[in-house]
Amino acid sequence: MIKEELEAIGLTEGETKAYLALLELGPSTVGPITKKAKIAYSNIYEILERLMNKGLVSFITKNKTKYFNAVSPERIAEFLEKKEKELQDKRQNLKRILPELKKLTDKATKVEAEIFIGNQGLASAYKKIMEESDPKDLYRFFFYFEKSKLAFADDFFLQLDKEYRQRKIRFKGLANMDFKKSSFVQIAKDYTENRYLETQPPMNIDIYQGKILLTDWNTPMAILIRNKDMAGKFTDYFEEMWKTAKE
Repeated sequence: MIKEELEAIGLTEGETKAYLALLELGPSTVGPITKKAKIAYSNIYEILERLMNKGLVSFITKNKTKYFNAVSPERIAEFLEKKEKELQDKRQNLKRILPELKKLTDKATKVEAEIFIGNQGLASAYKKIMEESDPKDLYRFFFYFEKSKLAFADDFFLQLDKEYRQRKIRFKGLANMDFKKSSFVQIAKDYTENRYLETQPPMNIDIYQGKILLTDWNTPMAILIRNKDMAGKFTDYFEEMWKTAKE
């Protein structure tokens, strides 16, 4: 029952197992945690990092060894408050761009849209947006890079690197400063030009070949829209933001 309730408020299955294990173990190294929680050793550090980002786990170092500890369960309330604030911020971002989105839809003639759910769905969406690739056309994107998603996002885009190169796609990206830490950014320097915004982009948006891809990495979910008029407006907006971004 406790496990299901923790997952319902936003913890993943792995995060829930690790947190409950730490509550029982007290300060512990990763070995006992993986054994108690029945989590693969290869995943435990990423899970603990996410729990630390959520304020539910802390650590100390003794004799060059890290000991992790679950914070008081009362801190879960603070985690929920943080989630509520993030949701409010997203609502404000949407409210801010909604008038422009409505203008785009008013001018649109025909719109085709598809919804993709889950990790495999995201992979399909990203492949669909580039299936009519043209080396002469730039692939533009807005990307909000969350530290907690670093490993997942890097792995996701590294798997697409070969196809990007085969199709000879050139990218221009606008992202928050944390995106610089991505290992994908490092290997894609020869075909990607990025600039950075002090504030986070309104949402994750890809624009290419008359298509727009809106992505929520937390769900995960993506909406692919095929409409040249809308894609053109988003392209114009991107280029205006590009002028003010930092290299």
